[in-house]
Amino acid sequence: MNPAILRGFCLGIHQIKKNNIFLCEHRNSTMTPTPYQPGLHVLGELHTSSEHLLIAVEAVRTFIDGRIVHYGLHKLGDHYHSFGAHSGYTGIVCLTESHISLHTWPEFGYLTLDVYLSNYEQVNDGKAQAFFEDCVKYFECSKYTKTELKR
Repeated sequence: MNPAILRGFCLGIHQIKKNNIFLCEHRNSTMTPTPYQPGLHVLGELHTSSEHLLIAVEAVRTFIDGRIVHYGLHKLGDHYHSFGAHSGYTGIVCLTESHISLHTWPEFGYLTLDVYLSNYEQVNDGKAQAFFEDCVKYFECSKYTKTELKR
């Protein structure tokens, strides 16, 4: 994104430039906290030696759909795209609660995972964390990083 455009989004909050990237940081201590927490966004970078799981798009679709049913989530639709017979895939699932997305790179034994569940009708933080952990197990991860963002 153009830094000038990004700076426009940062009006009213402190800007930090690090490695030529503008980061936005809230510095207004007089802001009233909102009692409603919109949800938990779990982001991860996963590493696996199970390359076949990073290629098998239909298998992951079945797995994701099963987890959606297991956690009582509501699927609106999905789209998966395979980049070829021996290549990775990308997938997004839209939920009434928000979304799940993943992107795989079998040549590097690597995938990114994004699970965001809103708390509109109930607190879904535990479901977001459990869904992420289920994916870690499914992909037989040797290591991973996880970032949790409270929205």
